[in-house]
Amino acid sequence: VRAGVVKTVASTGGVITSAGLIFAASMFGLLFGNISGMTQAGFIIGVGLLIDTFLVRTVTVPALAVLIGRANWWPTLWGRRAIRLADTPPPRTEPLSMVEQIYAALGDGESPHLIAQRFEVSLNSVALINRLAQPAAEPTAMSENGSRVPAGR
Repeated sequence: VRAGVVKTVASTGGVITSAGLIFAASMFGLLFGNISGMTQAGFIIGVGLLIDTFLVRTVTVPALAVLIGRANWWPTLWGRRAIRLADTPPPRTEPLSMVEQIYAALGDGESPHLIAQRFEVSLNSVALINRLAQPAAEPTAMSENGSRVPAGR
């Protein structure tokens, strides 16, 4: 954990410091206004941003991350658990795919032409689904007299 914190601070420290300085400078720009409330707000926000930039984000947060250790990543564990629960498929109540719907329509005796129209597919696609859904034919062999007989007899 400590090495990760050091690497993170080293790689993001410049960006955090630059952003904090730019934001604080823009707030300090309010000091040059004529309204006293505006100048006070500019001073307080600017000083607060400098404290946040140089003390909180660069010293306090990394120190707490090292002290807390792996417990810093508890939201990740909860997130993984939530994703795992969300990934479980719902109970199947109806055909999921168009192929299954076409096969069910063929099983109900619906005309292949009507099925092709309803699902906006070609008649060849419906015929292919119908052919694939048929049980495989029993293998046959030629008998001595030239007729087909079931294989293995």
